[in-house]
Amino acid sequence: MEYVILPKPGYSITDLMMEGFNIKNSIIVKRIGGIVVEEHPYTEYNFRRYKPLPPPGYSKREILFVGERGYTIGKYYLGDYLYGGWNPYKQAIVMSVEQRKEMTEDEIMDVIFLDLKWLRRTDRNQKFILNLLRSLSRAGFLNYVKGLYERGDRKMPLEDNVVPLKRGVEPVVAEIWNFISMQEKTASYRDIYTYMVKDLGWIQTDETLGEARSQLKAYLEVMLMKEYIKYVGQDMFTVFKSPEVRP
Repeated sequence: MEYVILPKPGYSITDLMMEGFNIKNSIIVKRIGGIVVEEHPYTEYNFRRYKPLPPPGYSKREILFVGERGYTIGKYYLGDYLYGGWNPYKQAIVMSVEQRKEMTEDEIMDVIFLDLKWLRRTDRNQKFILNLLRSLSRAGFLNYVKGLYERGDRKMPLEDNVVPLKRGVEPVVAEIWNFISMQEKTASYRDIYTYMVKDLGWIQTDETLGEARSQLKAYLEVMLMKEYIKYVGQDMFTVFKSPEVRP
């Protein structure tokens, strides 16, 4: 089940990008298995209530409401969605810095550990985030100036496909679990690798994170240990328990 913004008859995705979402050109629909089962007027109230995905082929960015008309603002921000093409931790860090203009190391740590609650605050996890910050700075996505991180000049390699952001759950674990659950409850290692590495692009070979296959293997081992998934033979996995949600 998902809620999606769609253009009304007579309007196109291009119209929505040029004019902004509004009650005249857009509707919010509820889809189950790709079939529309409900339609709702596009209003600010319904947008905040249903948190709809952007239209297919539309890259969602921040929406500014003027009355009942929603305009997209040019910069990405950390809101209700993550994007394909790049590691979710890197997205969260760079989007947070872009939104707040400048942040300290501790403030960025708080985003991951206290706001998003993707990880527990341990020495190991803090070192992981610190290594990401250094890598993002070397690559030009961030600048480190007098103890503050600022947005660098390099563009984030984001794609148009979106994934709803979930607080309290490690994002890669959650997405692997969701993928398996959507494949009639079982999926092969090859299918998971294709989706996470090639299609979604959240797992990629990286100087900080390591080789893609090693990363995926580590995630699957953690999920097996915590019984979120079970191995059913011939490189096949099935979902078991839902991932832990941190309060």
